[in-house]
Amino acid sequence: MKHGALAHLLVALAACAGSPSNEPGPPPATALPTRTPIVATAPDAGVPAKRAVCPEEMVEIDGEYCKELAQRCLAKRLPWQCAEFEQPSRCTGAVVAMHYCIDRFEWPNRRGELPAVMFTWKEAKKTCEDAGKRLCSEAEWTLACEGPERLPFPYGFARDAAACPIDKRSPRVDEQRLYASHTREAELARVDQREPSGSRPRCVSASGVFDLTGNVDEWVVSQFSYPHRSALKGGNWGQFRNACRPATRKHDENWRFYQTGFRCCREPELGVRG
Repeated sequence: MKHGALAHLLVALAACAGSPSNEPGPPPATALPTRTPIVATAPDAGVPAKRAVCPEEMVEIDGEYCKELAQRCLAKRLPWQCAEFEQPSRCTGAVVAMHYCIDRFEWPNRRGELPAVMFTWKEAKKTCEDAGKRLCSEAEWTLACEGPERLPFPYGFARDAAACPIDKRSPRVDEQRLYASHTREAELARVDQREPSGSRPRCVSASGVFDLTGNVDEWVVSQFSYPHRSALKGGNWGQFRNACRPATRKHDENWRFYQTGFRCCREPELGVRG
């Protein structure tokens, strides 16, 4: 090849190499969109937890009531009284969860005062309702007395007259004088053997409720509608059964006597945990 032709060829190749390409180039790089990270947050530790609470003068009961309970008596004190029961009690029936408030003491629910007596069931019911409460059901009263171990007595398995005001000898009541308005107070004073509420520190259930057995009989709403809606629990200071489970059902809603008292129950309110 002549030198002139070679020169022309080199010039042409250089021109081709320097010319821009007609093919489209890659798209320009763009920043990917950013996302705000999602972080799981715990509940605000500064907010107090809420729970069901009872008024200060009442005790909160949150437990299980056994509808059928087997309790075997090991020794009798009197034909109608058991001196000691076999341990433990055995639940043989259905169990019902219960949550409620109950008065710490017998009405008027004040430590150091004598419990009220001579109330009919209807009067006790109305008194509780006027106080923003209600008369306790039989099951509520029993659960507060028996506690989680389903004790026959609020303090244990053996009857103890030193623990609660029971087994005192009572004079015969003159009912005519008791029911006559002009002699009632004198007759009541003659037979009365009540003790101030909370005066015996051992007469308290595992739940912290005082004087459930002995002192005065307590009206409750019977678990049966027959023969009456009314029933009495706990017995009084005399020589009665004075145990957690028994109930007296023979008296109607208008009956009153020297030993008939009561205490109240109610539903818990939603409050702030202390």
